[in-house]
Parts: sequence; C-alpha cells; structure tokens
Amino acid sequence: MLFRSAAVSFVCDTENARVVAFADGAPSGTIIAGGFGPGNGVGQLNKPWDIVVLGADVLISDRNNHRIVQVAQDGSGRYTASVVHGAETSQLSYPTGMAIESGDLLVSDCYNHRVMRVTLPAGGNESSAVVIAGGNGMGIGYEQLKYPEGLAVHGGAVYVTDRGNSRVMKWAFGATTGAVAAGFNGNGPALHQLSNPYGIDVADGVIYVADSSNHRVVAWVDGATTGAIVTGFNSYGTGEYQLYHPMGVTAQEGTVYVTDRDNHRLFTLALSGAAGASPADARIVFGGRGPIARSNAMGWLDRFFNGAWFPN
Repeated sequence: MLFRSAAVSFVCDTENARVVAFADGAPSGTIIAGGFGPGNGVGQLNKPWDIVVLGADVLISDRNNHRIVQVAQDGSGRYTASVVHGAETSQLSYPTGMAIESGDLLVSDCYNHRVMRVTLPAGGNESSAVVIAGGNGMGIGYEQLKYPEGLAVHGGAVYVTDRGNSRVMKWAFGATTGAVAAGFNGNGPALHQLSNPYGIDVADGVIYVADSSNHRVVAWVDGATTGAIVTGFNSYGTGEYQLYHPMGVTAQEGTVYVTDRDNHRLFTLALSGAAGASPADARIVFGGRGPIARSNAMGWLDRFFNGAWFPN
C-alpha cells in the first residue's frame, strides 16, 4: 500500500520485497527497507504489505514473515516488533493493513480475522496487543471479519476493508460489533457492491476504497448505500482512467493517490465534482515500466499509508 508523509510517498513494492520512498517530482525513488530478495533476515522483507509513518520511523507489515518491522526513514536502526506466527494476542498471521490511532498501531491480522491495537515498545517495555475488531472467528456476522485488509481511522472509529465479505466495516472504538459502511449484497460490480476491496482512506466524510477485482477506486459518502467511481472505467487496462487490480489508495489535500498493482505504477488524480467522485488531471507519478527492480520501476505495487485470488 501507500502512505503519504509531507511530500513523500512511501510504497510497498511487494514483489521486489522492498519499501521505496518517492519524493514528489523526483526521477527515482530511495529504498528504505528490504531490496535484498525475499527472506526473514534482519535486512529482508517477504511481501511487505502496508506502511505507516510514526515520528521518524516507518512501520511495515511484513506479511509473509508474520511480523511488523520498524525502520528509520533513512533505512537505519531497524528492529522487529513481532515475529511469531500464531493466533495468540502476541502473534500475527499474515498482517496486512495498518493505521495509527492515539500513538498506537492498528493492524489487520488477516488470517486471524481480527484487528489488533498494538502498544509499541517504549522505555524498555515490551509491546502489548488487544483485539479491537473481529476476533470471533471467520464469518459474515457484524461481530466478525473475513480476511481484513486496509484500515483507516476517522471520527472515533476504525474502517476495515473486510475483503472476504466484499464490504467495508465501520467499528467504533470500544464496540463489540461493527456496521457496514460500504459494500452491500455481496460480491459484485454494481455501485452498491465491492469485489475484493483492499486499500482504504477516509477524508472529509468520504470513504475511498481500492475495489481491486472491479479494477476501480470508488468513493462513498459515509452513510450512503451506493458509491461513485473515482477512477477505473471501461474494465481493466492501461489507459488514463483505467486500472488493473488497484491495491492502495490515500487522499491528501484534494488529490487521490492510487497504487495500480498490475500496471506497476503509482498515479494521482486531482478531484472535482460532488463528494470527490469525479476525476480530473490523472497522471502517472512513478512506475509503469514493468515489474523490475530498478529504483524507477516497480514490481507489484500494493499499499499506501493506507481478484478472486488470494496473493501469497
């Protein structure tokens, strides 16, 4: 996925097993973590999935290593916050989306079908974690999740892309159940439906969702029963307003940033129109040169901070 901090985009270049930072207007990016092939060594990542920035550090969900890795923004001083694969509160199973709330890290613990609140190590204390959404087994109930992915925090709640249920859940902090915020009536292409949603952001009361298997980004006004297409028209493709399995989305100051995974590119859209749902001025800002490991090209692009197949 993708995270925006000031004028820098931090991107999980998943198939190249690295995280790359792109300063706005720069001709190439800077590798800040990984880049040594997939693995579980101190300097390696294995399918990095999402990123958040906290102070001077970058936190990375190192999905296939079942851990959260913390690195300095310049790539130095890394340490691991969690490394054990399992279902206890101190363990993770394929962590995916992340967000920050009140200084704590929120993590989608995908294969445990729950969202965790992690208090990070400080002052010699170890990290601790509690379940804040899901955790009641895989299912479609309002107290359950099924392969949760992206997270966004807004208005005293965490928004979760509940990928396996093709919906977005809004979970108030402290609540034992959530409510459907986007995606109704199951998997599908209609404007009241989603298909394998991944990345999410919430800005000015609008929920932006990377609707991956529909090859589009959709915007939902919080409380609405249908969404509007922001970009991703006329099926999948490489055109100006087409996408091919978008994974990450974030909104910042009137611009939406999208990781267009299978087109190996990052591009932006300046918004216009009601509810931020009409696109204008789309442009590729990085990638689009194929799935290679140069610092000006990308493999699978997954998330910003923030298919019927399941990527492994």
